Amino acid sequence: MNTLPAAFLGAWLHATTPVVAVLDLQPPDAAAAVAPFTLALPQEPTPLATAAKSETSTDSIEDPPFAEGTRFFIPYLVATFGEPVGDIYTVHFGFGYFLEDTFSAALEPTLHFANAELGEDVIGGGLDLVFRLHFVSEPSWSLFIEGAAGFVFFDDDFPPGGTEFNFNFYFGLGVTYQLDSHTHLVAGARFYHISNARLNGLQHNIGFDSGAAYVGLMFPF
Repeated sequence: MNTLPAAFLGAWLHATTPVVAVLDLQPPDAAAAVAPFTLALPQEPTPLATAAKSETSTDSIEDPPFAEGTRFFIPYLVATFGEPVGDIYTVHFGFGYFLEDTFSAALEPTLHFANAELGEDVIGGGLDLVFRLHFVSEPSWSLFIEGAAGFVFFDDDFPPGGTEFNFNFYFGLGVTYQLDSHTHLVAGARFYHISNARLNGLQHNIGFDSGAAYVGLMFPF
C-alpha cells in the first residue's frame, strides 16, 4: 500500500534535480545577509599617523614675533646731530634676549669716533645696557621704545675740557621691518647724552646733548 507514495516522491525528486542544479541554489549565509546592515566602526589611529598629525599641527603654529626666549644679534650705526661741540659716530654690536614677549634686554659693545669742532678728533669704546619694548608688534613690523645707559672711554678728553671717561644714556623710538625669516631692518631716533657725572668736579663736567639717528639689522635666533 506504500508503494504509490514512494514512487511519487521518487519521481518528484528526479524532476526537480535539474532545476536545483541550474540555479545553483545554496543555503543562505547568515553573515552575508547581515553585512549590508553592519555599522563600520572607526579604526584606532596608528601611532605613526598620530605623530604625523601632531607634527603637522605644531608646524602650523608659528611663534609670535619677538617671543619670550628669543635671542638676537643687532649691529647698527648711530650718528648724532645738533650739538655745537661736534658729532659722534658710533657702531653698536648688540647681543640681546627677550625676557618676555616683545620686551628685550641687550648688552651692546660700542666703538665711537668723535669729530670735535674745537679740539682733536677722538676715538673710544664702551658698553651699553639697552632695554626695548615693542608696544606695537605685527607679523612683519613693529614699533618700540628704548632706554639705555652705559659708559665710554675716549683716547682724549671729550667733549674738549671734559674727561676721557664718560657715562652716557639715551632714550628714543624705533621701528623694525622684517626682510626675511631671520632678518629685520631696524631704524630709529633718540636723545643722546654724555657727561662724567662730575667725577672730576663741576668745571670738568662738560656735557654733550644731541639728537641721534640710527639704522641697522636685527638677527633673531
